[in-house]
Amino acid sequence: MTRITIDNETYTIALWDTAGQERYRTLASMYYRGANGFVLVYDVTRMETFTNLQYWIDEIQLYCPIDEYYIILVGNQIDKKDRQVPYTMGEEFARSNHMLFIEASAKSAEGIAQTFTELVTKIVELRQQRSANDVSSTTNTVALTDVASPNDSLPVSIHRLCCQS
Repeated sequence: MTRITIDNETYTIALWDTAGQERYRTLASMYYRGANGFVLVYDVTRMETFTNLQYWIDEIQLYCPIDEYYIILVGNQIDKKDRQVPYTMGEEFARSNHMLFIEASAKSAEGIAQTFTELVTKIVELRQQRSANDVSSTTNTVALTDVASPNDSLPVSIHRLCCQS
């Protein structure tokens, strides 16, 4: 678990990394339930990791209620020279699947903090929107929820999936 602070609010991130490995595919569905967000990672130097993305999107959609999570697509290893997946290809894939898109380097940490800041921000916006919709869709009903004090942390569950075959 790690903590991230955005706009003076602290969030606890529980991160499960399945690394796209075959042996975790049967267990992955257990981790999907209750997830607020997903980080789909592909290697910009290996096209096959990019082409496996649709499998993971299908898995997420199979096990998670629509509109209850956010996905960010991360093209990793941008520090390497032998790129096979152009930036525009990742960007277009993310746009067509309604995801955020960032390129990063785990080696240099470029884009890593931005990845989690962007994702947590979107998850918080999604929660606020859902909460507003719940209140506005009911008449004569007030939704009561616990409000965390500034010293409390709000849990955010994020799953990181790498797209190796």
